[in-house]
Amino acid sequence: MRGARLSTPPDSPLLDPEIADRMRLFHHFASGAQITRLSVDPDKGMAGRTAQALIDVLEGTYGGDPTKMPYVVNKEAFGE
Repeated sequence: MRGARLSTPPDSPLLDPEIADRMRLFHHFASGAQITRLSVDPDKGMAGRTAQALIDVLEGTYGGDPTKMPYVVNKEAFGE
């Protein structure tokens, strides 16, 4: 991958030269752009969504119910 930085550890079996002709690594396309990863706007970036979810939990927004909070992921973990 030209110009790209891989987050895969250098000793990962996925980077084995023996399988290089049969294996390609691609970033997760939804998080490949800087704006989608680092924007503090919760409507655009994962960083903003993470911060807003934490704020909602700490302030008890939505009645303190994480299943109603729009930026909480894996809401089923908070279900009954």
